[in-house]
Amino acid sequence: MAAPLKIYARGPNGVGTLEGNPGPTAERKTLHPGKSIAAPFTFNPSGDRYTFVDEQGVVVTDSNTDSALTRIPLPRVVAIAFSPKGSFLVIFQKPNAETKGEKNLQVFRTDSEGAPVLQLFQKGFTRDTWPSLHWSSDEEYLARLVNNEVHFYSSSDFSTGIVARLRCQGVAGLAVAPGH
Repeated sequence: MAAPLKIYARGPNGVGTLEGNPGPTAERKTLHPGKSIAAPFTFNPSGDRYTFVDEQGVVVTDSNTDSALTRIPLPRVVAIAFSPKGSFLVIFQKPNAETKGEKNLQVFRTDSEGAPVLQLFQKGFTRDTWPSLHWSSDEEYLARLVNNEVHFYSSSDFSTGIVARLRCQGVAGLAVAPGH
């Protein structure tokens, strides 16, 4: 027999689930009560973790136990994305007049709590171009489109900065082929 269906929903009063087959017998639970202040809600590629944003920041949660694993206290979060293997979490914070020029695109390791491993500034945001950072399938490299260039970073050591640049006059988009 198949495992019961588990549907997650993020609403104005927190994150909840509907477990079982949809209908009157399904069990409804509120897992993380509280004001959900932003739209981001996403699972990592394996489905064992999910993230959402509440009043305190980003919450990374174990989807088997629905318990919070990590809290990242960041204001103005509007987008979240996992890397292909789920080793990294990318967070975009909406800039405002007070934070002009502040590094608002941050990358965190998902296997540890702590400071971001990479911080960048991103002026604008659209859902069509999110996530704005693109990993190779093995997560060895990270690519980012910046003003007619693609910048490459080594995920094993972000402190080395940009490890390669590809000049592309007039480039408007970026994608990394799967498996490469």
